[in-house]
Amino acid sequence: WKMRLSRRDSRISMAFSFSAANVSSSLATRGPPQTATLSRTRSKWVAKRDGALPSRPGAAKYKVTVHDPANGVSHSLEVPEDRYIWWEMEAQGMDIPASCRNGCCTTCAAKVTSGDVKQDEALGLLQETRKAGFALLCVSYPRSDVECT
Repeated sequence: WKMRLSRRDSRISMAFSFSAANVSSSLATRGPPQTATLSRTRSKWVAKRDGALPSRPGAAKYKVTVHDPANGVSHSLEVPEDRYIWWEMEAQGMDIPASCRNGCCTTCAAKVTSGDVKQDEALGLLQETRKAGFALLCVSYPRSDVECT
């Protein structure tokens, strides 16, 4: 992990990042990195759990089906509401494409044909692409049973 501190107007802002090589090596040795998002409230910093983390006990689960017509393959699984779809698919041993794993590229993009996903962190999608029904599975939480291509 790398941490960058910068000083602007007597305030300190922090940004955390990681390189693809670090993520690849940690996946090979320990599984996915344990991540969280830091946000500032009025008086303190709060860590929000990330969808890459294992699900909390008792979380609702939704059936997610991803069709890959180019390879003639369909993946179907149950994904907890607090887990990113892509991360759950990888945890269950499914071979699916990804590059950045944090919502910035479009390697994991899929068109949602039915159901609903929450993808607030999908920075790589333009508004018109979202409106056309596309989602980045690496940062998408299921909000109902989902089917996508």
